[in-house]
Amino acid sequence: MTPSSAATTSTAHVAAVREYLDAGYDEVYVNQIGPRQQDFFDFYGKEVLPRLRQG
Repeated sequence: MTPSSAATTSTAHVAAVREYLDAGYDEVYVNQIGPRQQDFFDFYGKEVLPRLRQG
């Protein structure tokens, strides 16, 4: 994944999760289907969750 595609992808993930948070959900579950579980956790930890925590 190139940095530009990671940014685009993280933006899409943030937007998708944000819809649920804005609708009042206080828990949103996401998961990775496939063999690259650690990559998924790294991606969310570095690219998605910090942006969601910012508000």
